Amino acid sequence: MPDNLLIHKEFLRTLPEALTRELEARALPKRYPDGAVIFRRGDAAHGLFGVRAGRVQVLGHGGDGRELVLTVLGPGEWFGELSLFDGLPRAHDNVAIGETELWLVPEREFHALLRARPEFWPPFAELLSHRLRMLFHFVEDAVLLDLPTRLAKRILELAGDHGAEERGGGVAIDLHLPQEDLAAMVGATREAVGRHLKRFEREGWIELAYGRLVVRSRDGLASLL
Repeated sequence: MPDNLLIHKEFLRTLPEALTRELEARALPKRYPDGAVIFRRGDAAHGLFGVRAGRVQVLGHGGDGRELVLTVLGPGEWFGELSLFDGLPRAHDNVAIGETELWLVPEREFHALLRARPEFWPPFAELLSHRLRMLFHFVEDAVLLDLPTRLAKRILELAGDHGAEERGGGVAIDLHLPQEDLAAMVGATREAVGRHLKRFEREGWIELAYGRLVVRSRDGLASLL
């Protein structure tokens, strides 16, 4: 698999177990229904979030109203730390996918923990570094890759991050994945993405169903990269 896909996988790395235990001890449980906004771009930061169950979609928006799905976060992943470090408003919208349970570590508790346990700073620095690398790759992809290549790459990323092996072979992406969402992930129209998905299906690389996608040939998709 190409190195930049491995870097994307690192974006979703979890924090060390000792740090996770400390965060959960200071956290408040939160529940969000499907589609609920956890926070919006421009909101003031009020804490660090961790995913207990469900999924969280991270969204960017263009000036023309278009939406870009940057990534989908799953159980064990933490987010929202950037604004806690720089004191600036939230940079993206974060929205629950399905019934979602989160941990919320209030801002005061978060900073108190880091003051008391300075050895926990490096894991957050490492997490931010990996996310910065991933965002650089997103920019490169948008400028340098054509649509079918961007689409194949994003499908491989989703299979790596949220895939479940099937008995008959292949990897099912464990997300409800309508074509509108895939289009938002690669900055294209639903119609254009649909045409390329049909081609991938004819090649035997993927299998499509309503809101569901199964990767049948990673090598086939990777041949475009």
